[in-house]
This record gives sequence, C-alpha cells and structure tokens, in this order.
Amino acid sequence: MSVEACLAFCTPAEYQYAGVEYGRVRCLYCDNTIHSPGTQTNATDCNMSCTGNNVEFCGAGDRINIYIHSTLPSAPTPTIVRHLGTWDYKGCYVDIGPRLLTQQITTIASGVTAESCAAACKSAGYGLAGLEYGQECWCDNYLPFGNSALDTECNIPCKANATELCGAGNRLAVYQDST
Repeated sequence: MSVEACLAFCTPAEYQYAGVEYGRVRCLYCDNTIHSPGTQTNATDCNMSCTGNNVEFCGAGDRINIYIHSTLPSAPTPTIVRHLGTWDYKGCYVDIGPRLLTQQITTIASGVTAESCAAACKSAGYGLAGLEYGQECWCDNYLPFGNSALDTECNIPCKANATELCGAGNRLAVYQDST
C-alpha cells in the first residue's frame, strides 16, 4: 500500500477523495463526501508508514489520511437549505429519546430532500418538517421540547441530493411552514 496505489484505485471511478489507514490496509476508502462523524485531527496522529512506501504515511489505528484528487471537478459542498417557499429552516435539534416530530413519511418516491420532505409534510397537513440521518422525513404540528444543536451537527448529505444536508444521526434539521 502507498498513497499512489490508493489514488490509482479511486481515480478510475472518479472519486473526489481517497483514504489510507493503518499503514497496510488496502485502499477501499473512496468517496465524494467526508461523512459524519468524521472530524479532522492533528496530522501527527497519522504516523504509520505505508507498507508499500515507507517514506509516506498511511494513517494509523482509527486514523485515516484523506487525499483529494485535484484534477477532478470539485463536488459541491452540501449546505442546509434555509428557505423553501413558505418553509423556513428553524435549526438543528438533538433527537434522542422521544421523537421531537412524531410522524414519519416513508413514501417519498423521489427520495428525501428538504423540498420533498416539506412538501410531503404539508400535503399530510403538518406545519413542521424534519430531516434526519440523510434519508428520513418526520412531520408534526408541534415541537414540544428539544435541545438545539449546532448547525454543523446536521451534517449528513441527503441521499437523494448530495448538495443538501439532511440532519444526522440523532440530529434533526427542522423546518416550519409560515402559513
């Protein structure tokens, strides 16, 4: 394993990122998004030499060096949609224990996005919509409780549209219809 070998593995499929871990692990880490709960750490933590080139570093235990393929077009950075017609983003909330929004919509044929979830909730007669874990849509008319979280914690791209963020594990991106 070497950095070059990993890049050569990920490049033909046009992945934006390639990652090496634990010095000798085969390069199976290719993607176009860095997923939650991944967070950047100190570069000195990635201190294991690559088995195929001992002057390069290939991560460490529970540490991955991530390389960006510079000749591919950049994937757009996913963002939280702030306004959807009459719907406005109200914030990211911790959703552990009793559900903040209690009605799940599981029949969105086009997949869950901020737009499709808000439309499905409105169609079902609800004024609140919530996105969770990149693919779940929740609705209700009342937000009874809930601790707010940082917007940066609602950081999983929507599976149906990777340019939008759809909450995260136990994090609900909440929208409210102003009508």
